Parts: sequence; C-alpha cells; structure tokens
Amino acid sequence: MKTKLFHRVSKFENNIKSYCSKFLLFIFFFIHSINLGGINSVQIESLKINNKEVKGFSNGLNLKIDDYDVFITLKPKEKIDSFGYQLVGFDKKVIYSPYPVIRYTNLEGGNYDLKIWACNNGTACDTIHLNLKVDKKFINCNLFKPALIAYLLLILSIFTLFWILDYKRQRQRSSDFRRKMNADLHDHIGGSLSSILTFSKMISKDLPEDNSKIKELNDEIINTSNESIVKLRETVRILKIKNKKHTNYFSDLIADIFHFIKILQKAEIEVEFEQNHDLDLLAKQKLSFARRENLNGMFHEICNNIVKHSKTNKVLISSSTNKEALTLCFQDFGLGFDTSNNYDGFGMQSLKQRAKESFVDLNIFSEPEKGTKICLVIPFI
Repeated sequence: MKTKLFHRVSKFENNIKSYCSKFLLFIFFFIHSINLGGINSVQIESLKINNKEVKGFSNGLNLKIDDYDVFITLKPKEKIDSFGYQLVGFDKKVIYSPYPVIRYTNLEGGNYDLKIWACNNGTACDTIHLNLKVDKKFINCNLFKPALIAYLLLILSIFTLFWILDYKRQRQRSSDFRRKMNADLHDHIGGSLSSILTFSKMISKDLPEDNSKIKELNDEIINTSNESIVKLRETVRILKIKNKKHTNYFSDLIADIFHFIKILQKAEIEVEFEQNHDLDLLAKQKLSFARRENLNGMFHEICNNIVKHSKTNKVLISSSTNKEALTLCFQDFGLGFDTSNNYDGFGMQSLKQRAKESFVDLNIFSEPEKGTKICLVIPFI
C-alpha cells in the first residue's frame, strides 16, 4: 500500500516538474521576444502623398504619375534605438535612421516593396512590408518608341506629300509659263523677224545697183534676220523639249542632229550624215535633260560657226558608238583656222564650257584653207 502511494506521489511530482519547465521556457521566450521588440513593434502612424493624408493602404499603395511625394511617419510600440528601411527596386542598401520618418520623391514607374525594421542595440526586430505600385509615364512605356516612330513617319509623310504637291504645282506653273513664252516667241517675235526679212528682200529687189552701201546694209539686215530666226526656232524647240514629260535617251540626240541638218540645208549647205551608231544601244542609255540641252547648245554653236565663218558649201556629219560612248563629228571643207593661234572667242568659250558641264571630250582639228573637224565623245553616264 505504501509502495503504490509512493509511486503516485513520485509521478505527480514529475508531472509538476514537467509543467513547470514548459511554463518557465514559455516565460523565457516571451520575455526574450519583448526585449527584441516583439511582433509588430513598429507601425505606420500616417502616410501622406503630396502632403495629403491617405487611409486604407494595408493591401498596398497605388501611386499615380503626378504623385511625386510620399511621406511616411512611423510609430514604435516601445523605445527603439533606430529604424531601418529599404525600398526594394530603388534603394541599393538598407538605410538606418534615428528618426521615425521615411520620404521618397519622384519615383519612377514600377512595382516596389518597402521593408521597415525596428532596431534595438543594432539588432533588427520584426519587419513591416508595404507594396508600392507607381504608374509608368507614357515616355517609359514599351509602346512609346513605336508610337514616336509612327508619329514621326506620319509627320514626314505629310511633309513629303505637301512637298510633292507643291513641286508639281511649281512644275505646272513653270510648264504653263514656258508654253506661253513659246507661243509668244513664235507668234510675235518670230512674226516680226519674218516681216523684217520679207521687207528687206523686197527692198533689195528695188535698190539700184550703183547704191552699194545701202545694199550691203540691207544684206546685213537679211543675214542678221536669218540668224535671229534660226536662233529663235532653236529656242522654241528647246522649250518644247523641256515641256515634254518623258525620259530622254541618247537616241534623241540623233533626232536633234537631223534638226540641225535642216538648218544647214536652209543655208544652202550640202550635208552628208554617216550613221554608224547602234540605235538599239542608244535607245537604252538614259540622258538627262540638262545634258541634252547643253549638247543641243553645242550643236547650235557648231552649226552657227559653219554658216557664219567657214564659207563652206558641204558638211560631213558622222556618228559611231561603242560600249562606253557616242562619238559625233562635224567636218566642213571651208576656210579653217590655225589652232596654234589660241583662238578663243565667245563662241569657242561657250563650246568648251558646255563640254565641261556635260562631261564631253571635245576635240578640234583645223588648218587654214583645209576646213575644220570637231568631234564630241559623249560618255554614257
């Protein structure tokens, strides 16, 4: 009986000791947790955005683009040595401060996690988390660059469209002006020159043969009128070419040559044209209008010199081609001149200048009383 009672008492003592040990252990950890600051040892007392207090941010905080200032005031539950905080995604390291305030300004768009610690004796206690979501500015959005490029392309397209329309209007005005000037030159000035030429020829028939001075003056008027009419016709022809809206080819130069052949024939000069060119090749080689206009000016100067100075009654024109160029030669059998005498009048200067502008190789061969030969090597460029 005594033995059973002893065992019961011993078991009861053991149970008491076990409960006491657990209770003491609980008290130890509880006191230790209090010394460390405990759970939620710090709280957010107030939160202001742009100096306006915000309520109900337990689930996070959404900031708009114009929310430039975030001010947070902390409230510790007991005495705290310092506070630590880090805005993950913005701060590179933890920031420690003895003051219970946190402030951020002009945050860029994105998602952030604000961690806040209360510290005692340099040891961090519990952590508070606050999620911040800042709206992105349009300039920082993924669609900003494509939208900017599209906008610039739109502006460029509109500018190009207006430029093309304005260019076409100017071209049309220029074309209309040339057409009107062409008609005026042909109808008025051409008619006046023709009348002067006709009246001069009528006067020459009625002039007495012994009045040589007046006859010479009248003949000069007739020659000058003829030259003016030729130049006027050439000017009108060039204006007509300029009004045409088609691509020029080297084959057009052959057609131009035939025009100048008619001018020489009207001056009672026999013309022979040796055509050794490849017309299919010429029809494939493009020619800018500026070069064609310059080359026509050279043809005109050559023909004018033949009519006025060579005193020839025959001209030989030849053409030939290779893979790189068209060669045109104009040969008369008239007076000729000494090329060693540096003859460089206005007509020759114009010829050389036009050749330089059109990338033409100009070669002149002449001897007194043996005529003149002028060759133009016109590259395909």
